[in-house]
Amino acid sequence: GGKKAGYDADGEYAGKKGGYSGSGDGMAKKGGKKGCIQLEDGDCEVCGIKEFERPDFLTLEYMPEEAADSRYQGSKSTCSGDGDYPMDTKIRVGGVGMFDIEAGDTFRLEPDNGFATSTVIQFTDGSECEFHTSCSVPVVVGDTIGPFKIIDGTNCGGIEPTPEPTPEPTPEDEFCLRTNVRAEDGRTVIDVEFEYPEGVEALPSDWVGIYQCSTPFPPAREPPIWAYTCYDRICRRDPVDTAKREGMFTIDDETIAAYSSTGVYMTIEQIIDDQPGCYYAVLNRIEGDSAPPYYHICRDDNEFDLVPGITPAPVQTTPAPVPVNPPGDGACDLPLPGDVCSVCGEGSFVTIPEAVFEFPGQPAVGCGLLEVAGLQALIPLDDCTNLPSVIGDLCGCEECGGDGSMTSDPTPAPVNPTPAPITSVTP
Repeated sequence: GGKKAGYDADGEYAGKKGGYSGSGDGMAKKGGKKGCIQLEDGDCEVCGIKEFERPDFLTLEYMPEEAADSRYQGSKSTCSGDGDYPMDTKIRVGGVGMFDIEAGDTFRLEPDNGFATSTVIQFTDGSECEFHTSCSVPVVVGDTIGPFKIIDGTNCGGIEPTPEPTPEPTPEDEFCLRTNVRAEDGRTVIDVEFEYPEGVEALPSDWVGIYQCSTPFPPAREPPIWAYTCYDRICRRDPVDTAKREGMFTIDDETIAAYSSTGVYMTIEQIIDDQPGCYYAVLNRIEGDSAPPYYHICRDDNEFDLVPGITPAPVQTTPAPVPVNPPGDGACDLPLPGDVCSVCGEGSFVTIPEAVFEFPGQPAVGCGLLEVAGLQALIPLDDCTNLPSVIGDLCGCEECGGDGSMTSDPTPAPVNPTPAPITSVTP
């Protein structure tokens, strides 16, 4: 017998990393500490107990209402049975491609270059989970891993899949940014998929802007609508190692964070009503201390139309302002951290973000951008003291509500407005 595996006196395989025992009863050691793993009735081993070659293919069924924790993978799987999974969605499977699926659909995973150690599945809301496919833990037909049930795989041929048609994946190819416009529940949404070019580091402050096709490239203006690559919150100050090199999200008026559609920015519905036409997307990076143009990471060929007819004409209403708690690091998130500058004074916020503040010797900057710079600790505290009295009327500074709320979220587009350090703000 070798170091990793051998046969016992009865001629039964007894591998060091999970072979059969001398009794041949189909039980395997798992790390030597957690006892044995035994297949349950009706399950079929793809690999991990007696078989150690990674599978050639796996067929999964999407079961969002019957999600469960894996019976075999333990901590090697992050696909949980407790997740709130959509009934229909688009997923991206690493090494395979994109699938449009709904509850009950089956789909086949057969990576051209074989399965990786872990297979990562990303959803359109930016969430993801993974399960182990290196066979160091069992991969078993019959096991449910989060919302995905393995119904077929290598070594388990003959198990009939569900009758629903298997969606064809969109092949993986070289790209940086892709977009798709579609209708969802009577409104228009924009699917965005990104993958950084080789050699380009991903940063949590990177963002995708949507521009009119008439806007010269690279754009020297703010986009009508934009979103950080994390999508639903201000992630600009997150640790660098948390940024994803590849992912996807869906820009949707019902889910997008308030930072990207207030002030001078628009919702998709407003764009279709007021500025219909051709648009394109750009993966951008904040660079330098001024407003646009920004450093563009990539654009690719992704022009699309935002026009009436994609969804039924919306009913025009003018809702009364609703108090909104600012996402992430808002001016009314009290108490503020000690290194933060509230340009309106602590307990107050900017209500005219598009107003432009000019001071001799400093670049002109929008009030909203100035507020973001302060909230991100980019303005020295010594220079912050006099700002409230200087910009109060110009920027429409108002006190936060008693519950820490404001009637609108002024957080503007992701610029780095740090005026080369503000040396003095005394008029």
